[in-house]
Amino acid sequence: KWPFCHAEAHSMVSLGFDNCQNTTLYVVRVYRNNEIALAKPCIECARLAKFVGIKQIYYTTDTGYQCIYH
Repeated sequence: KWPFCHAEAHSMVSLGFDNCQNTTLYVVRVYRNNEIALAKPCIECARLAKFVGIKQIYYTTDTGYQCIYH
C-alpha cells in the first residue's frame, strides 16, 4: 500500500528524529534460507540518518558487515 518507506526511515520516524542524536543504526537482511544478505541503506536513508544525528550505520553484506561513519 502507498505510502511506504524503507525500514531505516521508518525506524527513525518511529523513534522520533529528536531521539536519534548520537545513536547507531543497524540494518540487517536475512533470506528465507537464513543466509545474511546485503542491506546497505540507500543514499536517501543514509542522508536522513546523518540529518537526524545518527553517528554510525552498520549493515550486513554477503560476507559479514560494513560500517558507515557520519
